[in-house]
Amino acid sequence: MNAHVPLETAAAPRVDLYGLVHKGLRRALADAMASVGAADLADAAAAARALAAVRTAASLCRAHATAETTHIHPALDAVRPGAARAFDEEHRAHDVALDAIEGAVARVEQATAAMRPAAGQGLYAAFARFVGESLLHMAAEESVLMPQLAAAFDDGELRALQGRIVGSLGADGLAAFLVHILPATAPEERVALLRGLHLNAPGPVWAASWNAARRSLSPAACAALATALGLPEADLPERVVLIMDFPFDGPWGAALADAMRPIAAEIAAAEGLVWKIWTEDPAGRRAGGIYLFESDVAAERYRAAHFARLAAFGITGVAVRRYRPNAALSAQTAAPLRADCP
Repeated sequence: MNAHVPLETAAAPRVDLYGLVHKGLRRALADAMASVGAADLADAAAAARALAAVRTAASLCRAHATAETTHIHPALDAVRPGAARAFDEEHRAHDVALDAIEGAVARVEQATAAMRPAAGQGLYAAFARFVGESLLHMAAEESVLMPQLAAAFDDGELRALQGRIVGSLGADGLAAFLVHILPATAPEERVALLRGLHLNAPGPVWAASWNAARRSLSPAACAALATALGLPEADLPERVVLIMDFPFDGPWGAALADAMRPIAAEIAAAEGLVWKIWTEDPAGRRAGGIYLFESDVAAERYRAAHFARLAAFGITGVAVRRYRPNAALSAQTAAPLRADCP
Protein backbone atom coordinates (compact mmCIF):
# COMPACT_ATOMS: atom_id res chain seq x y z
CA MET A 1 0.00 0.00 0.00
CA ASN A 2 0.93 3.67 -0.35
CA ALA A 3 3.50 3.13 -3.08
CA HIS A 4 2.45 6.51 -4.50
CA VAL A 5 4.08 8.59 -1.74
CA PRO A 6 6.80 10.72 -3.41
CA LEU A 7 10.10 11.42 -1.71
CA GLU A 8 9.90 15.17 -2.23
CA THR A 9 7.73 17.41 -0.07
CA ALA A 10 4.99 19.26 -1.93
CA ALA A 11 4.62 23.00 -1.54
CA ALA A 12 1.92 24.09 0.87
CA PRO A 13 -1.40 24.49 -0.99
CA ARG A 14 -3.33 27.76 -1.03
CA VAL A 15 -6.41 26.20 0.58
CA ASP A 16 -5.42 22.99 2.37
CA LEU A 17 -8.17 20.39 2.67
CA TYR A 18 -5.99 17.96 4.60
CA GLY A 19 -3.41 19.66 6.81
CA LEU A 20 -5.33 20.51 9.98
CA VAL A 21 -7.60 17.48 10.08
CA HIS A 22 -4.62 15.21 9.52
CA LYS A 23 -2.82 16.83 12.45
CA GLY A 24 -5.82 15.98 14.61
CA LEU A 25 -6.05 12.41 13.31
CA ARG A 26 -2.34 11.82 13.86
CA ARG A 27 -2.72 13.02 17.43
CA ALA A 28 -5.79 10.83 18.08
CA LEU A 29 -4.10 7.77 16.56
CA ALA A 30 -0.84 8.31 18.44
CA ASP A 31 -2.62 8.91 21.75
CA ALA A 32 -4.77 5.81 21.34
CA MET A 33 -1.83 3.62 20.37
CA ALA A 34 0.20 4.85 23.34
CA SER A 35 -2.78 4.41 25.65
CA VAL A 36 -3.50 0.79 24.72
CA GLY A 37 0.21 -0.04 24.69
CA ALA A 38 0.88 1.31 28.18
CA ALA A 39 -2.41 0.46 29.93
CA ASP A 40 -2.66 -2.06 32.73
CA LEU A 41 -5.43 -3.93 30.97
CA ALA A 42 -6.03 -6.18 33.96
CA ASP A 43 -7.43 -3.08 35.63
CA ALA A 44 -10.99 -2.56 34.41
CA ALA A 45 -10.90 1.25 34.56
CA ALA A 46 -7.56 1.49 32.74
CA ALA A 47 -8.78 -0.94 30.09
CA ALA A 48 -11.97 1.06 29.58
CA ARG A 49 -10.00 4.29 29.04
CA ALA A 50 -7.62 2.68 26.55
CA LEU A 51 -10.39 0.99 24.60
CA ALA A 52 -12.40 4.22 24.48
CA ALA A 53 -9.38 6.00 22.97
CA VAL A 54 -9.08 3.32 20.28
CA ARG A 55 -12.79 3.50 19.50
CA THR A 56 -12.66 7.30 19.27
CA ALA A 57 -9.70 7.22 16.87
CA ALA A 58 -11.37 4.53 14.76
CA SER A 59 -14.61 6.52 14.59
CA LEU A 60 -12.77 9.66 13.49
CA CYS A 61 -10.89 7.75 10.80
CA ARG A 62 -14.13 6.30 9.42
CA ALA A 63 -15.83 9.70 9.41
CA HIS A 64 -12.85 11.32 7.71
CA ALA A 65 -12.67 8.64 5.01
CA THR A 66 -16.42 8.96 4.40
CA ALA A 67 -16.09 12.73 3.93
CA GLU A 68 -13.24 12.29 1.47
CA THR A 69 -14.98 9.52 -0.48
CA THR A 70 -18.24 11.47 -0.61
CA HIS A 71 -16.95 14.96 -1.39
CA ILE A 72 -13.28 15.18 -2.39
CA HIS A 73 -12.74 12.14 -4.59
CA PRO A 74 -15.79 12.60 -6.84
CA ALA A 75 -14.87 16.26 -7.37
CA LEU A 76 -11.33 15.36 -8.41
CA ASP A 77 -12.36 12.36 -10.51
CA ALA A 78 -14.80 14.59 -12.42
CA VAL A 79 -11.91 16.65 -13.80
CA ARG A 80 -9.13 14.05 -13.59
CA PRO A 81 -10.75 10.64 -14.07
CA GLY A 82 -9.21 7.92 -11.94
CA ALA A 83 -7.02 10.28 -9.91
CA ALA A 84 -8.52 9.14 -6.61
CA ARG A 85 -9.02 5.46 -7.45
CA ALA A 86 -6.05 4.18 -5.45
CA PHE A 87 -7.13 6.23 -2.44
CA ASP A 88 -10.67 4.82 -2.62
CA GLU A 89 -9.16 1.32 -2.60
CA GLU A 90 -7.09 2.18 0.46
CA HIS A 91 -10.19 3.51 2.21
CA ARG A 92 -11.89 0.16 1.61
CA ALA A 93 -8.86 -1.66 3.00
CA HIS A 94 -8.82 0.63 6.03
CA ASP A 95 -12.50 -0.10 6.61
CA VAL A 96 -11.74 -3.82 6.75
CA ALA A 97 -8.83 -3.17 9.13
CA LEU A 98 -11.06 -1.06 11.39
CA ASP A 99 -13.65 -3.85 11.50
CA ALA A 100 -10.89 -6.18 12.69
CA ILE A 101 -9.73 -3.63 15.29
CA GLU A 102 -13.26 -3.24 16.63
CA GLY A 103 -13.46 -7.01 16.91
CA ALA A 104 -10.19 -7.02 18.86
CA VAL A 105 -11.56 -4.30 21.17
CA ALA A 106 -14.61 -6.47 21.84
CA ARG A 107 -12.40 -9.46 22.65
CA VAL A 108 -10.48 -7.42 25.22
CA GLU A 109 -13.76 -6.25 26.76
CA GLN A 110 -15.12 -9.79 26.95
CA ALA A 111 -11.96 -11.32 28.39
CA THR A 112 -11.48 -11.95 32.08
CA ALA A 113 -9.16 -9.61 33.97
CA ALA A 114 -6.39 -12.23 33.84
CA MET A 115 -6.77 -12.69 30.07
CA ARG A 116 -7.20 -9.02 29.07
CA PRO A 117 -3.43 -8.31 28.77
CA ALA A 118 -2.99 -11.17 26.28
CA ALA A 119 -6.01 -10.05 24.28
CA GLY A 120 -4.63 -6.52 24.41
CA GLN A 121 -1.42 -7.59 22.70
CA GLY A 122 -3.40 -8.64 19.65
CA LEU A 123 -5.30 -5.35 19.66
CA TYR A 124 -2.10 -3.34 19.99
CA ALA A 125 -0.44 -5.15 17.08
CA ALA A 126 -3.45 -4.65 14.80
CA PHE A 127 -3.90 -1.03 15.79
CA ALA A 128 -0.20 -0.18 15.42
CA ARG A 129 -0.25 -1.66 11.92
CA PHE A 130 -3.29 0.45 11.07
CA VAL A 131 -1.63 3.59 12.46
CA GLY A 132 1.42 3.02 10.27
CA GLU A 133 -0.69 2.53 7.16
CA SER A 134 -2.80 5.59 8.01
CA LEU A 135 0.25 7.82 8.41
CA LEU A 136 1.50 6.83 4.95
CA HIS A 137 -1.99 7.25 3.50
CA MET A 138 -2.34 10.77 4.91
CA ALA A 139 1.12 11.73 3.66
CA ALA A 140 0.11 10.59 0.18
CA GLU A 141 -3.11 12.58 0.27
CA GLU A 142 -1.16 15.71 1.20
CA SER A 143 1.63 15.26 -1.36
CA VAL A 144 -0.25 13.61 -4.26
CA LEU A 145 -3.94 14.48 -4.08
CA MET A 146 -3.79 18.01 -2.68
CA PRO A 147 -1.51 19.37 -5.44
CA GLN A 148 -3.90 17.94 -8.03
CA LEU A 149 -6.86 19.52 -6.28
CA ALA A 150 -5.03 22.85 -6.09
CA ALA A 151 -4.28 22.67 -9.82
CA ALA A 152 -7.84 21.72 -10.76
CA PHE A 153 -9.80 24.18 -8.60
CA ASP A 154 -9.46 27.81 -7.59
CA ASP A 155 -9.52 28.99 -3.98
CA GLY A 156 -13.25 29.70 -4.01
CA GLU A 157 -14.03 26.21 -5.27
CA LEU A 158 -11.74 24.61 -2.69
CA ARG A 159 -13.34 26.63 0.11
CA ALA A 160 -16.80 25.61 -1.10
CA LEU A 161 -15.69 21.96 -1.07
CA GLN A 162 -14.29 22.43 2.43
CA GLY A 163 -17.57 24.02 3.53
CA ARG A 164 -19.58 21.07 2.23
CA ILE A 165 -17.40 18.68 4.21
CA VAL A 166 -17.71 20.71 7.42
CA GLY A 167 -21.47 21.05 6.90
CA SER A 168 -21.85 17.30 6.44
CA LEU A 169 -20.35 16.62 9.87
CA GLY A 170 -22.92 18.55 11.90
CA ALA A 171 -22.15 20.39 15.11
CA ASP A 172 -21.33 17.33 17.20
CA GLY A 173 -19.34 15.63 14.45
CA LEU A 174 -17.21 18.73 13.91
CA ALA A 175 -16.64 19.13 17.65
CA ALA A 176 -15.44 15.51 17.85
CA PHE A 177 -12.69 16.37 15.35
CA LEU A 178 -11.86 19.74 16.89
CA VAL A 179 -11.15 18.19 20.30
CA HIS A 180 -8.15 16.52 18.62
CA ILE A 181 -7.33 19.11 15.95
CA LEU A 182 -7.02 22.15 18.23
CA PRO A 183 -4.40 20.74 20.66
CA ALA A 184 -2.43 19.42 17.67
CA THR A 185 -2.17 22.74 15.82
CA ALA A 186 -0.06 25.86 16.20
CA PRO A 187 -1.72 28.90 17.87
CA GLU A 188 -1.98 30.84 14.61
CA GLU A 189 -3.65 27.84 12.92
CA ARG A 190 -6.19 27.59 15.74
CA VAL A 191 -7.02 31.28 15.44
CA ALA A 192 -7.52 31.06 11.68
CA LEU A 193 -9.67 27.93 11.96
CA LEU A 194 -11.90 29.23 14.72
CA ARG A 195 -12.15 32.70 13.17
CA GLY A 196 -13.60 31.12 10.05
CA LEU A 197 -16.09 29.13 12.09
CA HIS A 198 -17.01 32.14 14.23
CA LEU A 199 -17.70 34.27 11.18
CA ASN A 200 -19.40 31.71 8.96
CA ALA A 201 -20.83 28.79 10.92
CA PRO A 202 -24.43 28.66 12.18
CA GLY A 203 -24.87 29.45 15.86
CA PRO A 204 -25.11 25.83 17.12
CA VAL A 205 -22.01 24.84 15.12
CA TRP A 206 -20.00 27.74 16.53
CA ALA A 207 -21.18 26.98 20.07
CA ALA A 208 -20.09 23.34 19.73
CA SER A 209 -16.76 24.43 18.23
CA TRP A 210 -15.99 26.84 21.06
CA ASN A 211 -17.00 24.23 23.61
CA ALA A 212 -14.55 21.82 21.94
CA ALA A 213 -11.80 24.41 22.41
CA ARG A 214 -12.67 24.79 26.07
CA ARG A 215 -12.66 21.01 26.55
CA SER A 216 -9.35 20.34 24.82
CA LEU A 217 -7.16 23.39 25.50
CA SER A 218 -5.78 24.90 28.68
CA PRO A 219 -7.63 27.91 30.12
CA ALA A 220 -4.65 30.09 29.14
CA ALA A 221 -4.81 28.89 25.53
CA CYS A 222 -8.58 29.48 25.45
CA ALA A 223 -8.14 32.98 26.84
CA ALA A 224 -5.54 33.73 24.15
CA LEU A 225 -7.94 32.45 21.49
CA ALA A 226 -10.80 34.52 22.86
CA THR A 227 -8.62 37.63 22.79
CA ALA A 228 -7.48 36.95 19.22
CA LEU A 229 -11.07 36.37 18.11
CA GLY A 230 -12.42 39.40 19.97
CA LEU A 231 -14.85 37.33 22.02
CA PRO A 232 -16.55 39.03 24.97
CA GLU A 233 -15.48 38.30 28.52
CA ALA A 234 -18.55 36.13 29.01
CA ASP A 235 -17.23 33.68 26.42
CA LEU A 236 -14.02 33.00 28.36
CA PRO A 237 -13.77 29.66 30.15
CA GLU A 238 -15.23 29.76 33.67
CA ARG A 239 -14.83 26.23 34.90
CA VAL A 240 -16.16 25.11 38.26
CA VAL A 241 -14.80 22.65 40.81
CA LEU A 242 -17.50 20.80 42.73
CA ILE A 243 -16.64 18.76 45.84
CA MET A 244 -19.34 16.44 47.06
CA ASP A 245 -19.32 13.83 49.83
CA PHE A 246 -21.80 11.96 51.96
CA PRO A 247 -22.18 9.22 54.63
CA PHE A 248 -21.49 5.79 53.13
CA ASP A 249 -21.25 2.28 54.57
CA GLY A 250 -19.42 0.65 51.68
CA PRO A 251 -18.44 -1.32 49.72
CA TRP A 252 -14.97 0.12 49.15
CA GLY A 253 -12.07 -0.17 46.73
CA ALA A 254 -12.36 -2.83 44.02
CA ALA A 255 -15.79 -3.93 45.23
CA LEU A 256 -17.09 -0.38 44.91
CA ALA A 257 -15.53 -0.06 41.45
CA ASP A 258 -17.29 -3.21 40.27
CA ALA A 259 -20.61 -2.12 41.74
CA MET A 260 -20.46 1.42 40.38
CA ARG A 261 -19.20 0.70 36.86
CA PRO A 262 -22.59 1.31 35.16
CA ILE A 263 -23.12 4.51 37.14
CA ALA A 264 -19.57 5.65 36.37
CA ALA A 265 -20.31 5.27 32.65
CA GLU A 266 -23.47 7.34 33.09
CA ILE A 267 -21.60 10.05 35.01
CA ALA A 268 -18.81 10.13 32.41
CA ALA A 269 -21.40 11.08 29.78
CA ALA A 270 -22.83 13.97 31.83
CA GLU A 271 -22.97 17.14 29.74
CA GLY A 272 -20.33 19.66 30.73
CA LEU A 273 -18.33 17.28 32.96
CA VAL A 274 -14.60 17.45 32.30
CA TRP A 275 -13.62 14.80 34.85
CA LYS A 276 -14.48 13.27 38.22
CA ILE A 277 -12.15 11.93 40.90
CA TRP A 278 -13.92 9.35 43.08
CA THR A 279 -13.09 9.69 46.78
CA GLU A 280 -13.61 7.32 49.70
CA ASP A 281 -12.84 7.28 53.42
CA PRO A 282 -13.61 3.82 54.88
CA ALA A 283 -12.48 4.85 58.37
CA GLY A 284 -14.70 7.93 58.36
CA ARG A 285 -17.51 6.12 56.50
CA ARG A 286 -17.79 8.76 53.78
CA ALA A 287 -17.54 8.72 49.99
CA GLY A 288 -17.93 11.26 47.24
CA GLY A 289 -16.07 12.97 44.44
CA ILE A 290 -14.18 15.98 43.15
CA TYR A 291 -15.50 17.26 39.83
CA LEU A 292 -14.46 19.77 37.19
CA PHE A 293 -17.29 21.23 35.11
CA GLU A 294 -17.31 23.49 32.09
CA SER A 295 -19.66 26.01 33.72
CA ASP A 296 -21.91 26.82 36.66
CA VAL A 297 -24.88 25.70 34.60
CA ALA A 298 -23.35 22.26 33.97
CA ALA A 299 -22.33 21.91 37.62
CA GLU A 300 -25.80 22.77 38.91
CA ARG A 301 -27.50 20.49 36.40
CA TYR A 302 -25.28 17.62 37.52
CA ARG A 303 -25.73 18.40 41.23
CA ALA A 304 -29.51 18.22 40.93
CA ALA A 305 -29.40 14.97 38.98
CA HIS A 306 -26.85 13.41 41.33
CA PHE A 307 -28.83 14.36 44.43
CA ALA A 308 -31.81 12.54 42.92
CA ARG A 309 -29.61 9.53 42.09
CA LEU A 310 -28.24 9.40 45.64
CA ALA A 311 -31.71 9.80 47.14
CA ALA A 312 -32.85 6.76 45.15
CA PHE A 313 -30.14 4.80 47.00
CA GLY A 314 -31.35 6.18 50.31
CA ILE A 315 -28.33 8.48 50.70
CA THR A 316 -28.91 11.84 52.38
CA GLY A 317 -26.75 14.38 54.21
CA VAL A 318 -24.79 15.27 51.09
CA ALA A 319 -22.23 18.06 51.56
CA VAL A 320 -21.45 20.22 48.52
CA ARG A 321 -18.80 22.91 48.03
CA ARG A 322 -18.23 24.90 44.86
CA TYR A 323 -14.99 26.66 43.83
CA ARG A 324 -13.42 28.47 40.89
CA PRO A 325 -9.99 27.14 39.93
CA ASN A 326 -7.14 29.63 39.69
CA ALA A 327 -5.97 28.57 36.24
CA ALA A 328 -2.57 30.27 36.29
CA LEU A 329 -1.47 28.85 39.65
CA SER A 330 -3.02 25.46 38.90
CA ALA A 331 -1.04 25.22 35.68
CA GLN A 332 2.19 25.76 37.67
CA THR A 333 1.34 22.80 39.88
CA ALA A 334 0.30 20.48 37.01
CA ALA A 335 -3.41 20.43 37.82
CA PRO A 336 -5.50 18.50 35.25
CA LEU A 337 -7.69 21.36 34.07
CA ARG A 338 -7.87 20.13 30.45
CA ALA A 339 -10.21 17.35 29.36
CA ASP A 340 -7.34 15.36 27.83
CA CYS A 341 -5.13 15.38 30.95
CA PRO A 342 -4.54 11.92 32.47
